Amino acid sequence: MKKVIQTENAPEPLGPYSQTLQAGKFLFVSGQVTIDPEEGRIVATGIREENVSVMENIKAILQAASYNLSDVVQSNVYL
Repeated sequence: MKKVIQTENAPEPLGPYSQTLQAGKFLFVSGQVTIDPEEGRIVATGIREENVSVMENIKAILQAASYNLSDVVQSNVYL
């Protein structure tokens, strides 16, 4: 059974996909960018701030699905 999970605490997807898709016990989170979900603008003050922004967005998505960062078993990073 598949379930789409969406939260306002992370930016809206920029394309035709979901923030998160849950399939059984598996959770698939879409790629995240450095957009502040409250202001809707890109956080681009430096690499450190951009990474923090992306990780906060991922944490918000995981929390919406009742998961946290310690549940992550694989991650792909593209720079």
